[in-house]
Amino acid sequence: MLFAVLLMAKTSFSDDWICHEESSVRVGGAYGTINSCGIGEAKNEPQARILAFKNAKAEFNQICQTSVDCHGHNVTVEPARTECESSGDGYKCYRLIRFHIQQIHNEQVAENDTYQIIKKKPHQQTMAESAMSYANEIAARYAAGDL
Repeated sequence: MLFAVLLMAKTSFSDDWICHEESSVRVGGAYGTINSCGIGEAKNEPQARILAFKNAKAEFNQICQTSVDCHGHNVTVEPARTECESSGDGYKCYRLIRFHIQQIHNEQVAENDTYQIIKKKPHQQTMAESAMSYANEIAARYAAGDL
């Protein structure tokens, strides 16, 4: 009896699972989360899982490239559910990945990382400042007509 109840619960849960119904869903509006699904089919389960992951990522990338609140922003990836089933001569896997879009833009992180690296290595900061000073001097001489 308990086995029948568990089997029905699993079947019910699987039948209305997001990756059986849609390829992706946005949750939380701007800078929220995109739940992205991928399907992978292969002769063996590990390969089908890998393909499902790649397809979920490709689905997300297509959405992100066209969305102003995603394109160029940092994204945190949260692995979620994977479901695989034998399909005759191979396996079919459904993969859900949650992509959390951060408000910080990639360039801001790059600038902060560069600042942190220079801050840790003062001699590089001195070299960078010297190069910038020289570049400014050349620009000024050019503007004055000395070059």
